[in-house]
Amino acid sequence: MKKVLLFLLIGFTSTAMYSQEAEGISPSHSVVIMGDNMDINAYVKEYVENKIAKWQKKGEFEKTADYKKRVTEEKRRAKADEYASEALDHLEDIFARSIKWKRFALGKYDADNESFLLTHPELGEITLSVPLSLAPEFKKHFSKLNFSSPDFVYADNQFNLSELTIKDPVNGKSFHYDNEQSAAYVSQNIDYNFAELEVNVSAEEESYTNNTNIKEGNLNVGSDPVDTDIPAGSITRDKTFALIIGNEDYAVEQKVPYAKNDARVFKKYCNKTLGLPSDNIHLLTNATLGQMQGEVNWLAEIAKAYKGEAALIFYYAGHGMPDEETKDAFLLPIDGSSEMQQTSLKLEDLYKQLNQYPAKQVTVFMDACFSGASRNGMLADGRGVKIKPKENAVKENMVVFSAASGKQTAYPYTDKGHGLFTYYLLKKLQETRGNTDLGELSNYLKQRVEQKSVVKNNKPQNPKVNVSNKLQHNWKNLKIAY
Repeated sequence: MKKVLLFLLIGFTSTAMYSQEAEGISPSHSVVIMGDNMDINAYVKEYVENKIAKWQKKGEFEKTADYKKRVTEEKRRAKADEYASEALDHLEDIFARSIKWKRFALGKYDADNESFLLTHPELGEITLSVPLSLAPEFKKHFSKLNFSSPDFVYADNQFNLSELTIKDPVNGKSFHYDNEQSAAYVSQNIDYNFAELEVNVSAEEESYTNNTNIKEGNLNVGSDPVDTDIPAGSITRDKTFALIIGNEDYAVEQKVPYAKNDARVFKKYCNKTLGLPSDNIHLLTNATLGQMQGEVNWLAEIAKAYKGEAALIFYYAGHGMPDEETKDAFLLPIDGSSEMQQTSLKLEDLYKQLNQYPAKQVTVFMDACFSGASRNGMLADGRGVKIKPKENAVKENMVVFSAASGKQTAYPYTDKGHGLFTYYLLKKLQETRGNTDLGELSNYLKQRVEQKSVVKNNKPQNPKVNVSNKLQHNWKNLKIAY
């Protein structure tokens, strides 16, 4: 499909439009010009930045304590998601109104499949099902057809037609185009790909006067540098593939704070620092059981296709859970229940699938615990006792990094907006620019996580490494990616 590009201008610059709209100016005041160069991601980025800049500004009559409650890292991310969706909805509406539907051209009828091919200079080609009995009239009346109820899917920096109703006003017959029925399509998570902002409430803004004195202060709000200062590696590793899952917003279980941010930032390090091409990385946030199983299968098929030459990375942040009777460990999808093991992905089955075909190396990172605890307490309301899960033996060329040991909890690092384990994993990749071996990484994680957990949580958290017998003597010298 041809990429559809827009320029949205008020006055002389697109920036003027964004800033004015952030102040409440209706999109109907904007002038729409069809062009060839607009980057929709860039539009969303600027739209979000301007809206966030206004939202996170401290009000003249707002107490500092209230401001600190209102402007937190978690609320700020939620606002960014909200504004990004708002920007895309706005663009989609403008895009739909800009399309000249009569520019569709009718191709030849495929009698065997009972379908017409329609081609549009902006929307590309669509296949429309038209019964054989109605096809002659459809072709005869084509110039009179009415187009309504369009819907779009945003992917690859463009809007792609997903649904459309076409009506023949002569005989009253309607025909419905649905992209999911006519061609396979996978919906993509917006990844903003821009550095987090910082707000610095200056001394002038914070100054106030009363009858006795003047107080001044600075308040910094923003992401940790580990999220924004991501070093670029110099090597492209096109034979390393990563599946990254961050499950945060569970349907029936407690939320896992920062799991989505853990996954998104780790993806950026895989891409930018470790040198994995974008196509080599699959990211899932708030994944269902079906999605998790499908993506694990993708990773296994990669190993099969590369015949032992591929290195695999599996990263997971979210709930883990134990079977109280068997002590087997499971990964919990967002649509799963800790009371029903069949709704979860068994850790033993995951390892078997990752080792189903030969691979150069399989490296697993688990920012989860399997004791029945969660980042915020116990996973199930009725489970007050932590369980020590069964240790899963790993085989072949597999190394597993786990956030916690035995009955311990994998805690969040609230100040940094990450899981404690993931924060120091990212920190080590940042400090070494990705040039660290697994032994060095293991020592770093054990030391930093153990120390910080005692200080921040007053409880132990001891990361551990589980290594296959095959790698017992040389795993410490291995790298994460090849």
